[in-house]
Amino acid sequence: MIDRRSLLRGGAALALTAGAGAAAAVTAPAAAGRGARRQGPPWDRLRTRITGDVVLPGDAGYDSARRLQLARYDGVRPSAVLYAETPADVRDGLLFAQNHDLPLAVRSGGHNYAGWSTGEGMVLDVSRLNGIRRTDTGQQVVIGAGAQTIDVLDTLTRDGVAAPGGMCADIGSGGYFSVGGTGLQTRMHGIASDRVTAARVVLADGRVVRCSRDEEPDLFWALRGGGGGNFGVVTAWRVRTFEVGPVHEFTLVWSWDDAAPVLTEVQGWMVRAPRELAGLFTIVVPDAAPGVPPDVVLNGVHHGDGAELERLLDELVGESGRTPVYRDVRQRPFKDAMMGWYGCEGYTVEQCHRVGQNPAALLPRDNWVIDRGRLLDAPVPAAGVDELLAAYDRLHRSGEARLLWLMNLGGAANDRARGATAYVHRGTELLMSFVLAMHTPTPSPEHLANSRAWAAGGFDIIDRYGNGESYVAFPDLELTDWRESYYAENYPRLVRVKRAYDPYNFFRFGRSIGS
Repeated sequence: MIDRRSLLRGGAALALTAGAGAAAAVTAPAAAGRGARRQGPPWDRLRTRITGDVVLPGDAGYDSARRLQLARYDGVRPSAVLYAETPADVRDGLLFAQNHDLPLAVRSGGHNYAGWSTGEGMVLDVSRLNGIRRTDTGQQVVIGAGAQTIDVLDTLTRDGVAAPGGMCADIGSGGYFSVGGTGLQTRMHGIASDRVTAARVVLADGRVVRCSRDEEPDLFWALRGGGGGNFGVVTAWRVRTFEVGPVHEFTLVWSWDDAAPVLTEVQGWMVRAPRELAGLFTIVVPDAAPGVPPDVVLNGVHHGDGAELERLLDELVGESGRTPVYRDVRQRPFKDAMMGWYGCEGYTVEQCHRVGQNPAALLPRDNWVIDRGRLLDAPVPAAGVDELLAAYDRLHRSGEARLLWLMNLGGAANDRARGATAYVHRGTELLMSFVLAMHTPTPSPEHLANSRAWAAGGFDIIDRYGNGESYVAFPDLELTDWRESYYAENYPRLVRVKRAYDPYNFFRFGRSIGS
């Protein structure tokens, strides 16, 4: 019998953990240009000004402070890590960096694939800005930029409500809402940033502003999908909650021999599914050595009636003509179901954090992740499915997990117009990617080249059937058309907002607005 937890953690959860990880708020601006420093920055002066801490090389805790989710970036040694505990700390950190020509990287969760939440200058870490507070009405919540998905879930579900969350337990809210935010609630409740009603932001000039539909409306528009760290440092979001109750989880597993008919049919099935159903389809192999057959897995949750879910699953099995080797449907409280999706089955909330974040934390770090995908407005036809599977089944190499994964979007995410917020991908139904996660943070050049070639081959096929757009939460440095892919027709407006709120382009990194 296939162990369900192993599937979630080794298959779907691997893809989701990798994917959601890119949602951290990130900036890596270059120096503003105030002349060369003759001496090191006066860190003690900064320490006396802030409530939080400044961790320098040689200090106890420095190695822990500089680590991201991806061990790939363990060789990066920042000049300092500033743990901000108040918006004033953020302001003082920004001004200090500018006054001393320090490149800056802002970090909330530290999951960015491209490493933009670290650098050789100062890292401004907002993880201690992690408050979660219900408002007087009880229908909204103020979420600190450093609050992690698991902690928001734990706090709010005690009162029978929830806020949108990603697919990884320790994603920081600062980045998650900035990129738009997708997850198991997307089809029911929309893109996460659609539920944001206000934000508090520290700008490059040190001003702390509140933005909403009526206050700084252009900035409010840009923050909801314009990507983390482009316009300022968000310190808190105000978000509309929704009620939650028990949900039905489902897992179906087929053999590799059934991959073609199942993948052909599951796409249309996911698009037609009611908004209550969120699914993730993966073809996954934990080690891509020659001769190791992948598993074909469909996981998901259904927010409605169990009998209706069984009918929908029967429909998929009938349309594909392939009987799964494993099928499981269970009903659980919303929080328990999400804990399972995060790979935290049987864990406490304290344990459901990345190792090093607290003494009890058990979630492992990743090594090196490559994710190349596109958004789709319609399913890939059968001929394209054959191409995808052929691309998946090539360039075998031990030492890495490989996935072809597919997530259904649509539903409430498409209720708004493309220009309603900076998140432009309205009309999209599916997200498809080729993803690999290496077993080592230091692959050989030959290994890395082989892996990149495998991912590129899959991407080329997805690109032919996609809509030409990609989700900014999964930064892909191979994209040459990233402005169009991430922002499409919204990009010119984003540039105008950038110039208005960061006229000297202090917040600058490899794929920043205006770069």
